[in-house]
Amino acid sequence: MNLEFIDVPMQDTNQYRKYRRILISKYPNKEGMGWPTYLIVEEPLADFKIIGEIKGGMSKGEFRENLNDIINTSNL
Repeated sequence: MNLEFIDVPMQDTNQYRKYRRILISKYPNKEGMGWPTYLIVEEPLADFKIIGEIKGGMSKGEFRENLNDIINTSNL
């Protein structure tokens, strides 16, 4: 899949600051954000583009299926 997982816990202030602009662009006041929330992003350290989103609380199989759907529709 050529993807990289980046964990950004809000308690890790250095990591959170690094990627905060992505989260804030999707959830300016964190309203409606699930726990956990996975954002699929192109170029997270540059001019990023949010490709898709998956909210947690599902089986691994369902998560993989949702991730594959996002990847297939975005031509990653």
